[in-house]
Amino acid sequence: MHVFDPRSVVAAIAMPFTGGMTPGAMPRRSPGLRRTCQLPALRWPRPAGVPRPGRDPGMTVSYFAIYRTPADPEEFERNYFGTHVPIIEKVPGLVENRVHRVKRQFVGEPAYHLVAELVFESPEAMKAAFASEAWKESGENLQSWGGMDLVTMFTAEPYDGGAARPA
Repeated sequence: MHVFDPRSVVAAIAMPFTGGMTPGAMPRRSPGLRRTCQLPALRWPRPAGVPRPGRDPGMTVSYFAIYRTPADPEEFERNYFGTHVPIIEKVPGLVENRVHRVKRQFVGEPAYHLVAELVFESPEAMKAAFASEAWKESGENLQSWGGMDLVTMFTAEPYDGGAARPA
């Protein structure tokens, strides 16, 4: 029967860093010295204008619209999908219009009904879209049936650091 020895794991991990010497064969150090590992300096957040290595400078950017639950969800959806979405689809530079219906909200207030993500080909394309006639028309449309009273809007770009940790 094999008995797990944690020292074997430590030795296997240490091998590449010790030139192949096992912990038992390592030269002795004076008790006052600590072994340290030099890591590259971490910067969080990355300074503005400095792209992460390997980042595609043409990365998409998104505009989010989060709609609170309206008094009459059916009427809201009739207006939203019947008049607002067709106007949004005409916005220049729009790569994709992703609309999500909130099925279940676990925590937080207020209750949300729809989340719309407008994906643009670049930050410049989004800025140009904001100046377009279609964008102006979409805002007027939203105000005409009360959608503007229910929405929170913001822009975001994909986090390019992989897992949520400093790069």
